[in-house]
Amino acid sequence: MNNKSVNLRSMLALLLALILIMATVACGKASASGASGKDQAGKGNKEEAATEAADNSVPITDLKVTCPVSNIRVGEELPLQIEIAPEGATNKKLKWSFSEADEYIDVSKDGVLTTEPGAEKHVVKVTAKTTDGSNLEQSFDLRIFPEIDLDRPFVAITFDDGPNPSTTNAILDVMEENYAKGTFFVLGKCAVSYPEEVKREYDLGMEVGSHTYSHSDSPTFANMSEAQEKKEIEDTNAAIEKAGVPTPVLLRPPYGAKNDKAKNVIKSYGFSIINWNLDTEDWKYRSSDHTYQEIMKAQDGDIILLHDIHEFNVDAVKRAVPELIDQGYQFVTVSELYDIFHTNNEGYAKNNDWDELVPNGIVHSRPEQRQWPSSNSQSAGGQTGSEEEATEAEEVTEAPLLQEDQDPVE
Repeated sequence: MNNKSVNLRSMLALLLALILIMATVACGKASASGASGKDQAGKGNKEEAATEAADNSVPITDLKVTCPVSNIRVGEELPLQIEIAPEGATNKKLKWSFSEADEYIDVSKDGVLTTEPGAEKHVVKVTAKTTDGSNLEQSFDLRIFPEIDLDRPFVAITFDDGPNPSTTNAILDVMEENYAKGTFFVLGKCAVSYPEEVKREYDLGMEVGSHTYSHSDSPTFANMSEAQEKKEIEDTNAAIEKAGVPTPVLLRPPYGAKNDKAKNVIKSYGFSIINWNLDTEDWKYRSSDHTYQEIMKAQDGDIILLHDIHEFNVDAVKRAVPELIDQGYQFVTVSELYDIFHTNNEGYAKNNDWDELVPNGIVHSRPEQRQWPSSNSQSAGGQTGSEEEATEAEEVTEAPLLQEDQDPVE
């Protein structure tokens, strides 16, 4: 082998070595570049994650959910009052849960609670919880009544002269157990003495109306001076409001008695004047059996008169309410009864003064009529209006002084 061959091989080996070195360097750069790219990508992912986490960067510090009422009927919408602080919280989404019937209850994004058939006859704990990690929650209880079915009969049972703790609460127990609604025309002086009972009436879904303050016999409300009548109304409103119940929209004058002066005063406060068409005369017979039998005479659309100050009425209500429900009757408040007629009888109930529509108070309608009958219609059981209804004449000097309306506090 000559020197030229050796030199050529050496040069080739050196060249090969240089090529290998350059390739190695290139791979290293590529690897470094890849690593750098991964680092950049990783940094980008972290920044993206940080951007998502920013939704919770300003957490909620205070959550308040207020339900304006304690009960609802299936099919009704109930707007909730939702307050979140601070205003600039970045994630205000709430998760809602329900202790019962959750598949039939929903709350929309704008805070409107709705129910569907299947939710009725439940007392549900509704809970709103934050989703931003602050773990704040607010709850309230909601009583859900059945939806009103216009194809079935309905009655409005009403109670005067209370509250009286023992008897009123016992009657409320019956209404609560049966998911039945009623209307309680309370005396202002009794509302002052027993505000808890007035509040319970309202919280259980009953309607609270005014029966004036004193139920004076001499003079009767209608025969008082205008100033006295206004004081009776205002003092009763104040007592009801102090109990935590909204100002009433219904007023039943003692004995159902009114004249033009009294009617004008009552109307000036925005009241509807409500009497009855089925009088149980519980005060007269003072018998559980008698009261029960009279209640069971109820027909579609009747307003039934009782007094929640009598012990014997407790047993009558215990028997009659579930039996009428079994017969298909629905127990509604007087205002609900008004709404039913107003909605389904165009041309009737155009204002809030029912006695302007029917001179002798509210009279019942039959299912096939679904309208207001004439004022001389017969009441349930085929009898004409009661003696108390007769006192609704323009002059009330002959209004009977009924002993059942005595103050329950003895």
